[in-house]
Amino acid sequence: MGATGAGKSSLISLLCRFYDVQEGSIRIDGIDIRDLPQADRIIVMRHGMIVEEGTHTELLSVQGYYEELYCHSQGLHFLKQNHKEEEMSC
Repeated sequence: MGATGAGKSSLISLLCRFYDVQEGSIRIDGIDIRDLPQADRIIVMRHGMIVEEGTHTELLSVQGYYEELYCHSQGLHFLKQNHKEEEMSC
């Protein structure tokens, strides 16, 4: 896999478009990933194993690992769920 701090999680977060690059671009076969449509279904892996699967909305409602990653990537401390504000533990 790679050493701690090598950027594995950062690379996956960029490829999944949790956030976009600040400079330059990421290209696959010469196509900027920002020009590609994003998938409706998401598979979340942790330590090489699938831990969650679903749509963005479904995964946020589970309050699992995806929500933690998403919250962290967005700098969110609060997330609206079930029509009320709940403090996140990100």
